[in-house]
Amino acid sequence: MSRKIGQLLLSKGLISSGDLAEAQRIQREGNPELDLAPGEKLGRIITRGGFAPPMDVVRALCEQRSIDDYMLVGRYIISPSLVARVPLEVAKRYNVLPVVSLDGSGEALFATVKMPSADETAEMESLLGLAVEWLEVKDRHFSRIVDRVYALMVERGVSSVRIGEVLVREGLVTLQEVEWALRIAQRSNRRIGRVLMDEGLIGEQEFFRVLAHHE
Repeated sequence: MSRKIGQLLLSKGLISSGDLAEAQRIQREGNPELDLAPGEKLGRIITRGGFAPPMDVVRALCEQRSIDDYMLVGRYIISPSLVARVPLEVAKRYNVLPVVSLDGSGEALFATVKMPSADETAEMESLLGLAVEWLEVKDRHFSRIVDRVYALMVERGVSSVRIGEVLVREGLVTLQEVEWALRIAQRSNRRIGRVLMDEGLIGEQEFFRVLAHHE
């Protein structure tokens, strides 16, 4: 049985017992100033209340849920497969960074330095087909981090990010197949296209036809 997020953060020395007690009180009673209703998730309360840095909470969530689809870029935790679902143009327009998808919850976590509007949130959720939870961070170099993350993805073959989007858009593979292939590609040091072809998910002729039109 996985440990509760509050106890996990406490055991790692990331919050104090007093912080945890206060967060649990807010969970019971809510806090209008922080826009937190009674019954909110404890992780959300801890980040919004400033009890622990957002990325520390994210790392604890990954451990709690046994999520291993992430990497560290500076102090940020990011999921390559989530980055693959958000075009760089969208990330830069909203100045947000995909963090991780919480398996089984239908929720994705994004870092941001300025909370997006309700309309922007709705647009992102429509793009992903996931509920979006924003993690507000204080970082004057945040836009550089966004550029760095996407540059790293390209270096690692996740220009696969772009070709994966195209393959899904053309109906040749599913988003789930692209996400699976991305994980295999990163672990086996292969490109996503080679994984998809080797596993029989797309024919070579189809793949190279798409690649030729979207280089």
